[in-house]
Amino acid sequence: MTDPLFTKLHIATLTIALCVTIIFTVWPALDLMISTALTNDQGQFIAVELGFPAKVNSTLKQTLELIAFGSLLYTIWLWAARRLDRAWLYCWTYITLNLVVGPGVIVNLILKAHVGRPRPAHLTQFGGSSTFTPAFQISDQCASNCSFTSGEAALVATLVFVGVSLMWSHLGPRARRFALIGGAGLIVFGSSLRVLLGRHFTSDVTVSVLISALLALALYRLLGIATARDSFAPSELRARFGALLSRIMWWR
Repeated sequence: MTDPLFTKLHIATLTIALCVTIIFTVWPALDLMISTALTNDQGQFIAVELGFPAKVNSTLKQTLELIAFGSLLYTIWLWAARRLDRAWLYCWTYITLNLVVGPGVIVNLILKAHVGRPRPAHLTQFGGSSTFTPAFQISDQCASNCSFTSGEAALVATLVFVGVSLMWSHLGPRARRFALIGGAGLIVFGSSLRVLLGRHFTSDVTVSVLISALLALALYRLLGIATARDSFAPSELRARFGALLSRIMWWR
């Protein structure tokens, strides 16, 4: 079945990914320029000295991780129970696969573990001992939990993309605008915190968002979410989670 919106989104995402790759390959110093602009005269990141951005970042991270963990457990329970309809099961499988494969496997297990790019705060320019490494280049400046790419940015982007894609067909024009603006705002907010705190470069968070977008599009088509998401109508969600809550209360 032809889906014009899906095709347009796919083309747009691939085009943006190509542009981002070209920009940070041709102009690698852009990352360093942006991070430098966020520091004081002593090379310390201003957001770190303020204190509250780090607390906001920690709270956001813990909240998103809790949502992701809950989604994983619920999906496992659905597969084990084998009593719910296939569309509902596929929707939650879609959510979980995006979370596990994107932020989990691609970003943390592959890129962050093997690219070796040091975080901005670890560079000599900002009081550290590592040398700047451009995006998309392998380096030996970081041994583990490195900068490229951002796990937090991938996590927030994944949750926004899967949430919007599952609910889109059930939203009216005003709700769709709110979902787009709110979702984009959350992605920008979560990603910007990582850059402001010197934990990631701009290219790190940008590439993470693009990875999440491309994976969400691929799994959307692979799992047939265009039809399966009918089970995510607001009335269906209220009924299903109401039943789940009643069962949990009964177990207690």
